[in-house]
Amino acid sequence: MADDDLVSRAFETINGWLARGHETRTQPSAQFVRDPRMPVVYDANFICEVRAENADEIESLFMTADSVYRGLGHRQFIWDPDMPAEFEARLRLDGYACDEQVILVLLARSAGRHSSRDE
Repeated sequence: MADDDLVSRAFETINGWLARGHETRTQPSAQFVRDPRMPVVYDANFICEVRAENADEIESLFMTADSVYRGLGHRQFIWDPDMPAEFEARLRLDGYACDEQVILVLLARSAGRHSSRDE
């Protein structure tokens, strides 16, 4: 499996895990996750899988975010390797803070392969 595919799948898995139990609204430009029961919990109210590239798509996404998250004091966009550079640039130009994360992936061993530690 290619490293790029593995990283993308890891982010998809994390986003899916974070979205469990919350309202999810999927659109072509992004996925919106929210939980009105927990308005101050960032991991219950976020936007992920952003694919908006041009100025009109990006502006539309921000307008949708303002509607979906009306009344919340934050907007959290979760970065992934497929987020368009144009959208990431807009976040930076608008002054959004960047929190870096480390994503760990455990690769399964192939059948029949073992090390001396397994004995």
